[in-house]
Amino acid sequence: MKNIYRLSILLILLSSCLIPESTDIELGESNLPLFIDESFLPPDKEPCLCQSNGSAASINREKTLLINDQSLMAELNSDFGFHHLLNAMKPTSMSFHVFARSYLDGYNLSSIPSGKAVAGEQNDLRARTLSRQEIENNWPKDGSGKLSSKASPYRLLSILYRPELVDHDSSGKLLHGGEFRFIYKFLPEGQTHANLGDKQNHIILEYKLPFEAAKIFGNAVGGFSRVHWLRFISKLNCLSGDQYKDHLKNIIRRVAFAKYSGSKWINGSALGQFRVNDFLNPNTPGAGNPFGQDWVLFEYRLARSGKLERHRMPKTPKDNFSNDPSSDIKNAGLVNLGSQDVVNFIASNFDRIKDENKDYEMPDRMLAWQNDYDKSTSWGTLLNNNSVINSLSPAHEKSFAKYRFSLNTCQGCHGGTFASNQNLIPNLATTAASMGKSSIDFSMISAPINFLHVNKDGLPTIFLLEDLQNRKEELEFQLAIHDCVGN
Repeated sequence: MKNIYRLSILLILLSSCLIPESTDIELGESNLPLFIDESFLPPDKEPCLCQSNGSAASINREKTLLINDQSLMAELNSDFGFHHLLNAMKPTSMSFHVFARSYLDGYNLSSIPSGKAVAGEQNDLRARTLSRQEIENNWPKDGSGKLSSKASPYRLLSILYRPELVDHDSSGKLLHGGEFRFIYKFLPEGQTHANLGDKQNHIILEYKLPFEAAKIFGNAVGGFSRVHWLRFISKLNCLSGDQYKDHLKNIIRRVAFAKYSGSKWINGSALGQFRVNDFLNPNTPGAGNPFGQDWVLFEYRLARSGKLERHRMPKTPKDNFSNDPSSDIKNAGLVNLGSQDVVNFIASNFDRIKDENKDYEMPDRMLAWQNDYDKSTSWGTLLNNNSVINSLSPAHEKSFAKYRFSLNTCQGCHGGTFASNQNLIPNLATTAASMGKSSIDFSMISAPINFLHVNKDGLPTIFLLEDLQNRKEELEFQLAIHDCVGN
């Protein structure tokens, strides 16, 4: 069974020169306990993951796919806090302060960085200086007034395993074994979820699961295949108590602290994307934002400079704003210069977008650097009232193409796609049946606003609960094929 529910949101990084002033505690010393055992070897088949009839055992979603027990998260935060993972992904020659500042400085970006804008591209960046100030003011400082490498204003909220998010090269070769993600919430010392209210900021660190051999704290660890990753992480399903926690810690170290050689992995880290959902900026008057705070989504990636740099968001179409970052008015030329180009792109790439087994890439000129709440294009309205899109056929493939494309836009959720499918004719259920797919089922979601993955208290939302069922089925299918059939 193919999982077709790829909700892509994105983020990335900010550059400048390397400054070798590293006096930070090295990973593997006093700020992170060393714990290496045979679990780092490519594991054998796990009998507990199979049933006697050759099918996979039922996977407990809360133990394997979404780990969010808040007492466990608090315990893990002491060894795997946001500052620990930043320390692990930075260059050894760079101080923690300089590297962490590259994250904070990304909030100040108000125009496309020099040399990165392409011909015909409109600026869609707006500075988040108040958000940056809030985070920096609450970041503990060391004795010299620099950002501390031993603490941060973020707390670990959830851990997610995405076995279905794999990529292939142009020849169809598998590039990695999925993704493993960490969600952190801005929660300064002494604050609670309740007294912060809508003043939220979430970070999602998305790591690839490489096949290559690596080193962890200088210890060589062998390469993993996709099957090894499946077994290694799914073993959590078989454990409990201290054994469960110890194995989960091993997984985190293997994911976030492994150092890979070669130019493919910047700073030796397997970090793929670094996403930010920010609600810290006060609401712009008249923006009509029900959350009371301006929302923005953007992305960082590790750059060749070794720092974090802001990055375009793959497959996310640009909502073109005025080139004046202080303006609150959308660019008047949006439809002609932005949206219509995207419509033409969908039409010319219809055969690829309607087929979840095929990838598609949008030109850089069309890709968003950030999305802001209540200032974005109504893609559902545009796609439903455009003669080019309406001419595509058959109708069920057109609905699926709209659905797949919209997953990477605000319209995918805020437009009500998961509530009443009002932007899709035929709806998702009819579309799935017509295309011979498993049911595309988000029937539990009764309101368009149920789009968040994890609530501010770490609990999964209705959307994520439904999506987790799809991931659970994919994981059980992969385990059955590789471990259980014929046993």
